[in-house]
Amino acid sequence: MIIDASYNNFPFEEVERIIGHVYNDKTLLLTAFTRSSFSNEHKSVESNEKMEFLGDSVLGLIVSEYLYKTNKTEGELTDAKKSFVSNKPLSYVCEKTGLYKYLIMGKGDKKTFTLSNKNVLEDLIEAIICSLYLDGGYDCAKKFVFENVLTENVTKVFCDHVTELKEYCEKRKIGLPEYRFFDLSEKNKPAFRTEIFLNGEYLCSAEMAGGENVSKQQASYNALTILKRKDS
Repeated sequence: MIIDASYNNFPFEEVERIIGHVYNDKTLLLTAFTRSSFSNEHKSVESNEKMEFLGDSVLGLIVSEYLYKTNKTEGELTDAKKSFVSNKPLSYVCEKTGLYKYLIMGKGDKKTFTLSNKNVLEDLIEAIICSLYLDGGYDCAKKFVFENVLTENVTKVFCDHVTELKEYCEKRKIGLPEYRFFDLSEKNKPAFRTEIFLNGEYLCSAEMAGGENVSKQQASYNALTILKRKDS
Protein backbone atom coordinates (compact mmCIF):
# COMPACT_ATOMS: atom_id res chain seq x y z
CA MET A 1 0.00 0.00 0.00
CA ILE A 2 1.48 3.33 -1.08
CA ILE A 3 0.88 5.92 1.65
CA ASP A 4 3.36 8.66 0.82
CA ALA A 5 6.68 8.80 -1.00
CA SER A 6 8.56 10.08 2.06
CA TYR A 7 7.08 7.27 4.17
CA ASN A 8 7.44 4.38 1.73
CA ASN A 9 10.88 5.43 0.50
CA PHE A 10 12.42 6.48 3.78
CA PRO A 11 16.26 6.56 3.42
CA PHE A 12 17.03 4.21 6.31
CA GLU A 13 20.76 3.74 5.65
CA GLU A 14 21.37 7.46 5.20
CA VAL A 15 19.61 8.37 8.45
CA GLU A 16 21.23 5.50 10.34
CA ARG A 17 24.65 6.84 9.33
CA ILE A 18 23.83 10.24 10.81
CA ILE A 19 22.43 8.72 14.01
CA GLY A 20 25.25 6.19 14.29
CA HIS A 21 23.12 3.07 14.78
CA VAL A 22 21.81 0.33 12.49
CA TYR A 23 18.32 -0.54 13.65
CA ASN A 24 17.15 -4.09 14.21
CA ASP A 25 13.56 -2.85 14.06
CA LYS A 26 13.34 -0.30 11.24
CA THR A 27 9.77 0.53 12.21
CA LEU A 28 11.05 2.26 15.34
CA LEU A 29 13.21 4.57 13.25
CA LEU A 30 10.38 5.31 10.84
CA THR A 31 7.95 6.07 13.66
CA ALA A 32 10.46 8.41 15.33
CA PHE A 33 10.34 10.66 12.25
CA THR A 34 6.56 10.54 11.71
CA ARG A 35 4.67 13.63 12.84
CA SER A 36 1.12 13.42 14.15
CA SER A 37 0.03 15.61 11.22
CA PHE A 38 0.96 12.73 8.90
CA SER A 39 -0.65 10.00 11.00
CA ASN A 40 -3.84 12.10 11.14
CA GLU A 41 -3.97 11.88 7.35
CA HIS A 42 -3.05 8.17 7.34
CA LYS A 43 -4.88 6.51 10.22
CA SER A 44 -2.93 3.23 10.00
CA VAL A 45 0.38 5.02 10.68
CA GLU A 46 1.67 5.62 14.21
CA SER A 47 3.15 9.04 15.06
CA ASN A 48 6.16 9.82 17.24
CA GLU A 49 4.15 11.49 20.05
CA LYS A 50 4.50 8.62 22.54
CA MET A 51 8.18 8.33 21.67
CA GLU A 52 8.69 11.99 22.59
CA PHE A 53 7.33 11.24 26.06
CA LEU A 54 9.65 8.32 26.77
CA GLY A 55 12.60 9.92 24.99
CA ASP A 56 12.35 12.97 27.24
CA SER A 57 12.65 10.74 30.32
CA VAL A 58 15.53 8.71 28.91
CA LEU A 59 17.40 11.89 27.98
CA GLY A 60 16.78 13.32 31.45
CA LEU A 61 18.23 10.22 33.09
CA ILE A 62 21.33 10.16 30.88
CA VAL A 63 22.06 13.86 31.46
CA SER A 64 21.37 13.56 35.20
CA GLU A 65 23.73 10.60 35.48
CA TYR A 66 26.41 12.53 33.62
CA LEU A 67 26.04 15.66 35.78
CA TYR A 68 25.89 13.64 39.02
CA LYS A 69 29.53 12.71 38.51
CA THR A 70 30.58 16.37 38.52
CA ASN A 71 31.32 18.46 41.62
CA LYS A 72 28.24 20.67 41.26
CA THR A 73 25.76 21.39 44.06
CA GLU A 74 22.11 20.34 43.77
CA GLY A 75 21.08 23.81 42.60
CA GLU A 76 23.89 23.93 40.07
CA LEU A 77 22.92 20.46 38.81
CA THR A 78 19.36 21.61 38.12
CA ASP A 79 20.54 24.67 36.19
CA ALA A 80 23.12 22.65 34.26
CA LYS A 81 20.53 20.04 33.30
CA LYS A 82 18.35 22.73 31.70
CA SER A 83 21.28 23.56 29.44
CA PHE A 84 20.97 20.16 27.77
CA VAL A 85 17.35 18.98 27.94
CA SER A 86 15.41 22.13 27.03
CA ASN A 87 14.02 23.37 23.74
CA LYS A 88 16.96 25.43 22.48
CA PRO A 89 19.83 22.92 22.82
CA LEU A 90 17.80 20.02 21.40
CA SER A 91 16.56 22.03 18.43
CA TYR A 92 20.17 23.16 17.89
CA VAL A 93 21.30 19.50 17.78
CA CYS A 94 18.53 18.64 15.33
CA GLU A 95 19.47 21.50 13.05
CA LYS A 96 23.22 20.83 13.18
CA THR A 97 22.83 17.13 12.37
CA GLY A 98 20.34 17.84 9.60
CA LEU A 99 17.95 15.17 10.92
CA TYR A 100 14.97 17.50 10.50
CA LYS A 101 15.29 17.04 6.72
CA TYR A 102 13.86 13.53 7.05
CA LEU A 103 10.71 14.43 8.98
CA ILE A 104 7.54 12.82 7.65
CA MET A 105 4.80 15.45 7.87
CA GLY A 106 1.22 16.05 6.79
CA LYS A 107 0.49 18.36 3.87
CA GLY A 108 -0.34 21.38 6.02
CA ASP A 109 2.68 20.78 8.25
CA LYS A 110 4.98 20.70 5.23
CA LYS A 111 3.74 24.08 4.00
CA THR A 112 4.25 25.87 7.30
CA PHE A 113 7.36 24.15 8.65
CA THR A 114 10.52 26.22 9.12
CA LEU A 115 13.58 25.86 11.30
CA SER A 116 12.01 28.36 13.67
CA ASN A 117 9.61 25.58 14.73
CA LYS A 118 11.90 24.68 17.64
CA ASN A 119 9.33 22.44 19.33
CA VAL A 120 9.17 20.19 16.27
CA LEU A 121 12.96 19.86 16.23
CA GLU A 122 13.09 19.16 19.96
CA ASP A 123 10.35 16.51 19.65
CA LEU A 124 12.28 14.74 16.90
CA ILE A 125 15.47 14.43 18.96
CA GLU A 126 13.49 13.06 21.91
CA ALA A 127 11.73 10.55 19.64
CA ILE A 128 15.06 9.42 18.17
CA ILE A 129 16.49 8.89 21.66
CA CYS A 130 13.42 6.79 22.50
CA SER A 131 13.81 4.72 19.33
CA LEU A 132 17.44 4.03 20.18
CA TYR A 133 16.51 3.04 23.72
CA LEU A 134 13.82 0.64 22.49
CA ASP A 135 15.97 -0.82 19.73
CA GLY A 136 19.40 -1.04 21.36
CA GLY A 137 18.92 -0.34 25.06
CA TYR A 138 20.11 2.35 27.44
CA ASP A 139 23.75 2.33 26.32
CA CYS A 140 22.69 2.79 22.70
CA ALA A 141 20.66 5.88 23.57
CA LYS A 142 23.47 7.09 25.84
CA LYS A 143 26.00 6.89 23.00
CA PHE A 144 23.84 9.16 20.82
CA VAL A 145 23.34 11.66 23.64
CA PHE A 146 27.05 11.80 24.45
CA GLU A 147 27.99 12.24 20.79
CA ASN A 148 25.37 14.85 19.96
CA VAL A 149 23.94 16.53 23.07
CA LEU A 150 26.61 16.40 25.78
CA THR A 151 29.20 18.00 23.54
CA GLU A 152 31.53 20.97 23.92
CA ASN A 153 29.66 22.87 21.19
CA VAL A 154 26.31 22.57 22.95
CA THR A 155 27.93 23.45 26.27
CA LYS A 156 29.51 26.59 24.80
CA VAL A 157 26.24 27.84 23.35
CA PHE A 158 23.68 26.91 25.98
CA CYS A 159 25.30 26.74 29.41
CA ASP A 160 24.97 29.91 31.50
CA HIS A 161 28.58 31.05 31.26
CA VAL A 162 27.67 34.64 32.12
CA THR A 163 26.53 33.65 35.62
CA GLU A 164 29.40 31.21 35.99
CA LEU A 165 31.93 33.93 35.11
CA LYS A 166 30.35 36.38 37.57
CA GLU A 167 30.45 33.82 40.39
CA TYR A 168 34.01 32.81 39.48
CA CYS A 169 35.19 36.45 39.71
CA GLU A 170 33.28 37.10 42.94
CA LYS A 171 34.73 34.01 44.60
CA ARG A 172 38.26 35.08 43.75
CA LYS A 173 37.61 38.79 44.45
CA ILE A 174 39.16 39.89 41.17
CA GLY A 175 36.45 42.37 40.19
CA LEU A 176 33.38 41.90 38.01
CA PRO A 177 33.46 41.55 34.22
CA GLU A 178 32.37 44.53 32.13
CA TYR A 179 30.66 43.80 28.80
CA ARG A 180 30.72 45.95 25.68
CA PHE A 181 28.52 45.08 22.70
CA PHE A 182 28.87 45.85 19.00
CA ASP A 183 26.05 45.21 16.54
CA LEU A 184 27.45 43.60 13.38
CA SER A 185 24.06 42.68 11.91
CA GLU A 186 23.38 42.86 8.18
CA LYS A 187 19.78 42.99 6.89
CA ASN A 188 18.07 39.90 8.34
CA LYS A 189 21.29 38.34 9.65
CA PRO A 190 21.81 39.33 13.30
CA ALA A 191 25.37 39.17 14.62
CA PHE A 192 27.13 40.68 17.61
CA ARG A 193 30.63 41.16 18.98
CA THR A 194 31.03 41.12 22.75
CA GLU A 195 34.18 42.36 24.47
CA ILE A 196 34.93 41.64 28.11
CA PHE A 197 37.01 43.90 30.34
CA LEU A 198 38.19 43.09 33.84
CA ASN A 199 39.30 45.99 36.06
CA GLY A 200 39.35 48.20 32.99
CA GLU A 201 41.65 45.87 31.04
CA TYR A 202 40.62 44.01 27.89
CA LEU A 203 40.34 40.27 28.54
CA CYS A 204 38.76 38.67 25.47
CA SER A 205 35.96 38.88 22.91
CA ALA A 206 33.62 36.81 20.75
CA GLU A 207 31.81 37.40 17.46
CA MET A 208 28.74 35.25 16.88
CA ALA A 209 25.80 35.08 14.52
CA GLY A 210 22.51 35.41 16.35
CA GLY A 211 21.37 37.57 19.23
CA GLU A 212 23.45 39.61 21.65
CA ASN A 213 23.17 36.92 24.32
CA VAL A 214 24.81 34.30 22.10
CA SER A 215 28.00 36.34 21.74
CA LYS A 216 27.84 37.28 25.43
CA GLN A 217 27.73 33.62 26.43
CA GLN A 218 30.58 32.72 24.08
CA ALA A 219 32.73 35.63 25.32
CA SER A 220 32.05 34.59 28.92
CA TYR A 221 33.09 31.04 28.06
CA ASN A 222 36.31 32.37 26.54
CA ALA A 223 36.95 34.49 29.63
CA LEU A 224 36.45 31.52 31.95
CA THR A 225 38.88 29.44 29.88
CA ILE A 226 41.53 32.18 30.13
CA LEU A 227 41.08 32.78 33.88
CA LYS A 228 41.03 29.07 34.75
CA ARG A 229 44.19 28.55 32.72
CA LYS A 230 45.90 31.30 34.72
CA ASP A 231 44.79 29.68 37.99
CA SER A 232 46.03 26.23 37.07
